[in-house]
Amino acid sequence: MKRKTKIRLWIATIVIGILMIPAGVGWIIYTVTQTGHYDPNAEFTDPNTHITSHGGYTSSSPLPFLGFALSFAGGILITVGSLGLTFGWLSGRDDDDDTYTSTAAAFARSAPTTRVGWGAEAPPGES
Repeated sequence: MKRKTKIRLWIATIVIGILMIPAGVGWIIYTVTQTGHYDPNAEFTDPNTHITSHGGYTSSSPLPFLGFALSFAGGILITVGSLGLTFGWLSGRDDDDDTYTSTAAAFARSAPTTRVGWGAEAPPGES
């Protein structure tokens, strides 16, 4: 895969992640307002200030969690895409211009360094 293609894929990953976060938040708002209802008897006490608020939207639907999961996955995509774009080595090797360290090139340059067998060593150039 070419370098430009890899960069475009990382940027696309970041863009998809950025789009997933507002989609997840929107999903949470939509499902709470559509599956929930305003309950004037609902109470919430802040554990830090011990102030109790009365009234609020409540929902027994598990659907808002999907919005959280969508936003969380978007954040992970942004993180992975940013790291991949910053450190290109995370995306793997560029096989197109890798002529020196490829396995075939390494085997072509290799020469045996140990003798096998018995007897005197052959003079240089007579093997």
